[in-house]
Amino acid sequence: MKPTYLTGAILIIALAGVGFYTHYNKTGSAGVPDDMGAYSYTCTDGSAFSMVPSNDMSSIRVIPGSGMAFDEATIIQKDSHTYGTGALSLYGVGEHIRLYTVNATYECDPVPNSEMAPFNWGDPA
Repeated sequence: MKPTYLTGAILIIALAGVGFYTHYNKTGSAGVPDDMGAYSYTCTDGSAFSMVPSNDMSSIRVIPGSGMAFDEATIIQKDSHTYGTGALSLYGVGEHIRLYTVNATYECDPVPNSEMAPFNWGDPA
């Protein structure tokens, strides 16, 4: 076998190994992000927040922005359109979200983003 073929074969095997190693984590499952990315919202009173749904939609991390009077929280799915904990609840229909806190209710819509489509909750149940 010519040295060029041997060198080429070793290079291909090494690149395949690196690709395999970087794609899979230590448990052998494909490396996938834990969430679906952040979606920003503005509310009718001018306040703002972001939500970060988990990949399996079992929970949503809610991050307060300007004008919001609650701490960052992870809320758990109650049904297909409702998530909540004791102090914070979220109800989504279409692209609209109603956010309930202890002291206020916010009506919110997605911030336009040319790089990401707004999150859509679908029709009400």
